[in-house]
Amino acid sequence: MNTIFLSFDSLNRSYLGPYRDPEGPYAHVDTGNFDRLATRTCTFDKHWITSTPCMPARRDIWTGRAEFPWRNWGPLDGCDQSLFNQLHDTDVWTQLFCDHQHMWERGASNYHVDFKGVEFVRGQETDNWKSDPVEPTAYDSGMLAERSDPKAYGSGAQYLSNRGGERKESDYPGPTNMRAATEWLRKNSTRKQPFCLVIDEFDPHEPFDCPEPYRSMYLENKDDLEKGYTYWPTYGPSDRYSKDEVAYIRAQYCGVLTMMDRALGRFLDAMDENDLWQDTLLIVTTDHGHYLGEYDFLGKNTKSLYPFYANTPLFIHCPESPLNGQRSDALNNMVDVSATLFDAHGLTPAQPIHGRSLLPILKGESERIRDGLLYGSFGKALYYTDGDHLLCQASQDGFPLNRYGLSFESLVNRGEDPYSDAEAGRFLPWTQSPVLKAPGISTGAEHEPSFLIDLQTDWAAENNLYDQQPDTVARLQQKMISEMQALQMPEEHYARLGLQRTPARK
Repeated sequence: MNTIFLSFDSLNRSYLGPYRDPEGPYAHVDTGNFDRLATRTCTFDKHWITSTPCMPARRDIWTGRAEFPWRNWGPLDGCDQSLFNQLHDTDVWTQLFCDHQHMWERGASNYHVDFKGVEFVRGQETDNWKSDPVEPTAYDSGMLAERSDPKAYGSGAQYLSNRGGERKESDYPGPTNMRAATEWLRKNSTRKQPFCLVIDEFDPHEPFDCPEPYRSMYLENKDDLEKGYTYWPTYGPSDRYSKDEVAYIRAQYCGVLTMMDRALGRFLDAMDENDLWQDTLLIVTTDHGHYLGEYDFLGKNTKSLYPFYANTPLFIHCPESPLNGQRSDALNNMVDVSATLFDAHGLTPAQPIHGRSLLPILKGESERIRDGLLYGSFGKALYYTDGDHLLCQASQDGFPLNRYGLSFESLVNRGEDPYSDAEAGRFLPWTQSPVLKAPGISTGAEHEPSFLIDLQTDWAAENNLYDQQPDTVARLQQKMISEMQALQMPEEHYARLGLQRTPARK
């Protein structure tokens, strides 16, 4: 069987036709090709992230293991056996198309090395690609004013140099990346050996920059393009911007989303033209959501991971599946998607993984693969859901917090010497390879207070039941602890989360 894994970055399910409220605030956004995709796939209603943000989510997919209990951001370690490394020694042709610049910049840099074919598209966000000066327009002025330091991560001048002047849709990195993958699919649809095609698409991640007609498509007043609003907002509370500017930012996100929806449509055309639905497993999802004024917040990383952010879209087409064109409420998360790819290619993971294959669901052999799951960001609050409730257990500041692995170099910390106090040992439960344990202290607890929500009646997380239903909290905490033990999470997490590890049975 062929497999295709297509991930859009920062894709909010609430904005997509197959998921959104038809009478809600996003009903006007054109995502017709996601509607078309849903007619060919099983649409999963209870799919959740595992690790967040960008690179931790990719390590989840590449390895089938949750990243967030052990490390915050980094490359594959030398002791990691990735899915694509295992496929490398088979007759499966592995191919990556990517415009996600984190994949080759400092702090990640090696997620592409296991593929037999790789194509990178340059120019997104902070990619240190071009240095030619570009004369800004009024449309760019707000972004440049907010990101004026040329030495800082997120330099507006760097992005503007990458983009150049005004460009056509076909020149933007997102459509370029999707076009290259679509052309490859057409050329390789009849190859004798099976393939595994991975498309790591950065859009609709910020900067929310797009050409016309998308740039003004969702604006009530086209003159807003000349007001110096930003299309690359700073993460944090949205009240630092006016309501009009927040609406503008959201409109630009929607423009990028519709642009990528149309690129998806061209990709689906290639699936149709070459009858690839008969022998190809297609997975379309995202790494996480993105706040665009929802909960009075913009961005990610320092805000509670509500369902809006963490209950993400997942579409899977499996040939001859009775669920194609249907929906499933089977609870699952990102590492389960990885396990599904392993299973589709008949691979036994070389190292223990945390994921569980969704193929039994897709083949009609089972209705569920798990009863609960954990997700989160390294060192922050821990989240548990059984599909009916969502419990957020807040972290506490000032507790021991170790990082485990061989590389702790992230986007901006090369000079911090993260290895000076590290010790070596066999600390990871899935490998006997010695790795480093670098000590640290938990921080940032104020961003994610504890909460309990009823997902059946309050998916929007408007009513915190944590103090009102202590018995439910206690019951879910015990399930959370069981899942922590199943993942073999490091001991120090229990203390900072205020949880008591269950003694091992004799």
